[in-house]
This record gives sequence, C-alpha cells and structure tokens, in this order.
Amino acid sequence: MPKDLSIINRQAILIMIEEAAHEAATKAVKLYAAANPPTANSSAAKEDEDRLLTKKEAAGYLRISINALDIWRKDGTVKTTMVGGTRPRFKMSDLKATLQGDNVTT
Repeated sequence: MPKDLSIINRQAILIMIEEAAHEAATKAVKLYAAANPPTANSSAAKEDEDRLLTKKEAAGYLRISINALDIWRKDGTVKTTMVGGTRPRFKMSDLKATLQGDNVTT
C-alpha cells in the first residue's frame, strides 16, 4: 500500500476487505447448505438440535474460524445463547438454520 494514503483511507480499505470476505463466506455457507440438506428428524436428532456447542465446536460445525464466528456473532448472522452471563454457546438448531440460510444476511 502506498505511503501517501491516509490512515482513514487505509481503514476504509480494510473495512471493505472485511465486508467482501464476510459476503463471500456467507455465499459459501449457502452453497454448502444447498449441497448438503439436513436429514430427517428423530428423537435423537431433536436432542441434538437442543445441544449447546462451545465456540470451538460451533466454528468446527460451520467450518469457519473462531474469528469468523465472532464476526458472525457481532453482526447477528448466528444466534448466541449466553451461559453464566459470559460464556457464549450456540444451539445446534440455530447453527443448522444458519447453514440453511434462514438467518444469513447478504
């Protein structure tokens, strides 16, 4: 990056890059969900839907980094349930809805 760019211009460029990356990740999630539809519900599947996952587990399930998960939490792409007031947890049903595109924004 040329040295004559002001800090404001650099920050604007970084914001645009982050937004483009988020948009690309969102489209990738939608394509993945379309290619991998969910299976039929059973009683075991219902229990699985209510299960709370840690950040690491949720990021692994969504196949994204923990940093990307934090960004998605902040912008509302994925819902969070707080445990003990400070520990974020993610319902499996909310993560599946994110993969299906039910609460993914573009």
